[in-house]
Amino acid sequence: MTDPTFAQHFLRQLLTGLGVAVGLGGCCLEQTDTICIDADTAESCPDPEQVRQEEGAESADAAVFFPERRYVFDGEAYVEPSTCCYDVSYGVQCDAPSGMGRPFLAAGSSLRAGTRPDVNGHWASALSVGSVDVERARRWRERACMEHAAVASLGRFALELMALGAEPELVAAAHRAAADEVAHARLAFGLARAFGGAAVAPTAFPFPEAQVPLARDRVELAVRTVHEGAIEETLGVIALSEEHATCTDPVERRVLGAILRDERRHALLAWRTLRWAIETGGAPVRSAVREAFARGRAAVVKTPDMERAWREVVEPCIAAC
Repeated sequence: MTDPTFAQHFLRQLLTGLGVAVGLGGCCLEQTDTICIDADTAESCPDPEQVRQEEGAESADAAVFFPERRYVFDGEAYVEPSTCCYDVSYGVQCDAPSGMGRPFLAAGSSLRAGTRPDVNGHWASALSVGSVDVERARRWRERACMEHAAVASLGRFALELMALGAEPELVAAAHRAAADEVAHARLAFGLARAFGGAAVAPTAFPFPEAQVPLARDRVELAVRTVHEGAIEETLGVIALSEEHATCTDPVERRVLGAILRDERRHALLAWRTLRWAIETGGAPVRSAVREAFARGRAAVVKTPDMERAWREVVEPCIAAC
């Protein structure tokens, strides 16, 4: 069931980011972060209250301990020290800046890489969870491939923005989002391994004919942004928020929270891009965007929860564009 409070806050975040005046002080969201401190053992982790006070936070969860990790990359030996990580909250703030995956669409299909053995462990973050769960390992492996595909999607998106003369803030945000997705993929591969799956990495990405064709104009860019970004990422954020709220494993919950914060920002980037494309491309772009949303709604809205999310979040953002 979609959390109406989260949906309302997320909508305010998107509308505020689009420059639309909203009630209740604008975008009101809980501001959270993850604080990691070097420590020798789990017993040496500082008390959460000490961390809360030092960080000036309102609350801090119990520490999650990550043991030292040694690995070799490109012939060089590296050591990641043992750390204690805390999820902290700075409370609900208004008008604050915003914080699974974005498909790579080509010829009507969503492309993603396969997997191969990850001999050196380059793609999997070092994570430890409470128990082995084969089904969760499989699910996180699938998600890792989706996050990996998002890197390709956002890389193409950044090039298209440049080719069409977009403002520098959009180009910078696209590159930042692509870097976020690399981190998400590593976290997802890490959870897949932690839950008992084999250590795997993505194969080479299957770009069609080893080429990445770019959008020819603002209409084409806007239509793809509707499907890849505005619909997929907006509805994905709401679904991810529900999973985060019910997750019981502390490490998995921390990963979900980190991805959720980033994906909210990615969804806003999609809507800001649509606003720019319509403002600079005029009526042809606006008409194409409206038609793309109509097709997208028919394709993805299949449940009452999704219908509600579309009505309460997507539709107001469409109107704001």
